[in-house]
Amino acid sequence: MSGCVRERSLGAQSKMSVIRHLENLLLEYEACKQSFNEALESQKKLGETNVFITPQKIQESIQDLYKLKHNGKKIKELYECQKKSRVKEYKYKEYIHDVTSQLDDSDIKTEHKTEQQATKEQKKNKYQQKQYKK
Repeated sequence: MSGCVRERSLGAQSKMSVIRHLENLLLEYEACKQSFNEALESQKKLGETNVFITPQKIQESIQDLYKLKHNGKKIKELYECQKKSRVKEYKYKEYIHDVTSQLDDSDIKTEHKTEQQATKEQKKNKYQQKQYKK
């Protein structure tokens, strides 16, 4: 009887459909793992025990892609565009640091007043510019 109470206390996790789904996921995972292990074993039998992907191999593969007859130029163009975008993104990435924990309340109040004064001055300048244009 305590088993039933325990299952009810688990709520949605105690549903048999959820349990079956998780068991199926586990079986799929084990099948994939077995496939990878078999592939590794077949590589070992062929004498390819040290199969590593190195940066040089990656560069060679990229260069091979660039040499493709139909899409090589487009692949290179897209790669260069993506590379430039990453550099640009990194260059302009904004970092926000939490410094309020290091400030006391008086510093925060002073900072807030300074921000309010700057906002008032900006509004005043905009008003003066509008008046000047009239």
